[in-house]
Amino acid sequence: MGPRRHAGWLFAMVCAWANAQESLEADTAAGDRARAAALRAEADALRQQTEERWREQEAACWRKFFVTRCLEEARNQKREYEQKARALEIEAGRLERRALAAERERRLGEKALEAEKRLAESQRRAEEMRRHEEAVRARQEEKAAEIERRTKTD
Repeated sequence: MGPRRHAGWLFAMVCAWANAQESLEADTAAGDRARAAALRAEADALRQQTEERWREQEAACWRKFFVTRCLEEARNQKREYEQKARALEIEAGRLERRALAAERERRLGEKALEAEKRLAESQRRAEEMRRHEEAVRARQEEKAAEIERRTKTD
């Protein structure tokens, strides 16, 4: 097997690996996006429940004797739930950024693969051109040698 065949075989293996990697990254990116959407929905639901709970607790606090303490406890509880919702949103953002990065990497990989294909094609054409030029040069040399022989024999 010559070096050209090894290069072709190697190129085919790289293409196959790149396609498998691209598929895996696409699945991961889609999973990250889905998980991020679920986390955002969960955070929104938690915020809505927190607001509803706050309104109920605030109204209940105004009916109590120690209003200030009750409101403070309700605010603390509200703040705690809002922090949980914020943590969910932060995780969703992280997953979305990871999915975007995976998509960007996939696009860059596709561009690199296309560049490799173009390079291989241009190298193949250059090799064909070199062989063609060698063949033309060889024919010209044969003709020149034939003409020289004819002129010497004349």
